[in-house]
Amino acid sequence: MAVDVVERFMMRVKEMWERGNTMAVLLMDIRGAISQVAKGNLTNKMHNMGLKADLVGWVESLMEERKVILSMNGNKDHNMDMEMGVLLGSPVSPVLLLMYLWGLFKQVENKDDEYGNEGISFVDDVVWAVDEEGMAECIQRLRRCTKEGQSGV
Repeated sequence: MAVDVVERFMMRVKEMWERGNTMAVLLMDIRGAISQVAKGNLTNKMHNMGLKADLVGWVESLMEERKVILSMNGNKDHNMDMEMGVLLGSPVSPVLLLMYLWGLFKQVENKDDEYGNEGISFVDDVVWAVDEEGMAECIQRLRRCTKEGQSGV
């Protein structure tokens, strides 16, 4: 999948060069995305996607009654409840993260139709690429995308 994203982006760069335009790219990483997934929001999104109740219930059970113990220099702290985030290292975590961020990624990719931008997303990374005759126009278009994209999640 990552190869597809890079190939799509490289095709966009080639098209821009052929038109003789300037290209500006905004690269974004959703900091701490895996640890910020809220169970209630994720399961609501899963229901809205039309996923079966059994699957949603299974995900709820994965995210319930989790504990974390901090350890420094061999000294362990007491158990603390862990109410946010998907399981680190689990093969389902990237899929759950994509479901959680689906609204943002859809909004980014829909900007392509609205403004003629290229919105590319992969796991917790987002790219907006625009091309215009000059850099000032590119920057203006990227600003519009970021202002409207703040409500995607």
